[in-house]
Amino acid sequence: EFNANTTLGALPEKTLDAIYKFSGDNDKLRRSLFWKGMRSLAEPGENVGLLAAQSIGEPSTQMTLNTFHFAGRGEMNVTLGIPRLREILMTSSEHIATPSAK
Repeated sequence: EFNANTTLGALPEKTLDAIYKFSGDNDKLRRSLFWKGMRSLAEPGENVGLLAAQSIGEPSTQMTLNTFHFAGRGEMNVTLGIPRLREILMTSSEHIATPSAK
C-alpha cells in the first residue's frame, strides 16, 4: 500500500521552497502547510486526469448554456464566460481584459 508520508521527496523542491519562503519563522504554519501538501498527494492509480477534466469541463459547459438565457439583456456581459475561463486556465495575460472588480 502506498504511503505518501514515507515517500522520500514526495513534495517537489519548488513547493518546499515556497512553503519555507511563505512561512518565514513560523514553525506551526510551516508544518501545517507541509502536511496539507502531503495530504493533497494522489494515490497511484487514482483517476486525477478524469477529475481535472470534469472540474474544467462542467463550469465551461454551464457558462456556455447560460449565455442562451442572458442573450439580448443589456445588463449582462455575456462575453466574460469563455474568454475569462481561457484567461484563468492558460494564464494568457498579466493584465485582465475584463476585470469584474476594481
